[in-house]
Parts: sequence; structure tokens; C-alpha cells
Amino acid sequence: MLTILDFQKECERTIPDIDDKENAKNFCLGLAEESGEVISLFKKRLYHGHRLPLDKTIEELGDVLFYATSLCSILGVELETVMQANIDKRAERFPNGFTFEDSIERRDVK
Repeated sequence: MLTILDFQKECERTIPDIDDKENAKNFCLGLAEESGEVISLFKKRLYHGHRLPLDKTIEELGDVLFYATSLCSILGVELETVMQANIDKRAERFPNGFTFEDSIERRDVK
């Protein structure tokens, strides 16, 4: 079974050996591009009557994960740390699971 750390190490294998600032720009652009690919698949499903191709969706989500994970590596942060920070943030915002009421009452979006 692939671990989160194994995935991050495998992603690091293909980070170009160039300046971190340039890599960060490259991977931010890649993250935006691949996120757009996922959005496009759902737009076609929702508004154009296409079937959602699960295999292509998985491929594009994998690309999103690659770019996000590579950004973590460039910043010297383990992906697991980012994941835990996100879990902690959502647990604080929605201690009993998501509700629309809690979402509306969030202080950071008013």
C-alpha cells in the first residue's frame, strides 16, 4: 500500500533541478492548470450533458495531487503536515460535521 510519504518522495523524483522560486512558479501554474482540467470535466457533465469519465477524472485529480505535493516538497513541508492542518481547521470550524448553518455563521467569511 502506498503511503503519503512514499507518494511525496515519488513526486520529488521529478521536480526539476532548478531554483526553488522557479519551481514554485511552475508548480503553482501546474496546479491551477490541472484544477481547471477537473473543473472542465465537471462543467461538461453538469452543463453539456457529457458523462463524467471516471478514469480521466482520476488522472486529472492525480495531477492536482502531484503539483500540490511537489509544492509542499519545495517548501520543505511534509504533505502529511498539510493534511493534518487541514483536518484540524475543519474540525474547529465544523466540530459536529458540516451544516449550512455553521457555514453561514463562520466568523472568517463575514
